[in-house]
Amino acid sequence: MTISNNLLIEELRIELSAIVENSVRKVLSESDKELSSNLAGVNDFLDIQEASRFLGLAVPTLYSKVSQRLVPHSKRGKKLFFSKSELIQWIKDGNRKTLSDIQVDAEKFISTSKKNGTPKTKS
Repeated sequence: MTISNNLLIEELRIELSAIVENSVRKVLSESDKELSSNLAGVNDFLDIQEASRFLGLAVPTLYSKVSQRLVPHSKRGKKLFFSKSELIQWIKDGNRKTLSDIQVDAEKFISTSKKNGTPKTKS
């Protein structure tokens, strides 16, 4: 082998090493992101103090709502857990309709009733 062949082989080895190293870094980075997103749901739980701060409720008020089964929760032994995503959904489910939403619903109901005929009343 000549010196130029040796240099070429060494350059190819260095380039190949860099390509492999970059590929491994990319795969590891993607794996870390995937693992983090999978663990996000696992770390979703709050204890009573965290849930109380998150909801803006006093701890005794939250205990009261839990005992009345008004707020979503889990219990393991004597410890309460609250899923942050379930609490967010619980808050969203409690939305009240605006006057304009009520007006739109009323207009839809009236237009549907006119199409189907008005219900008969007892005489």
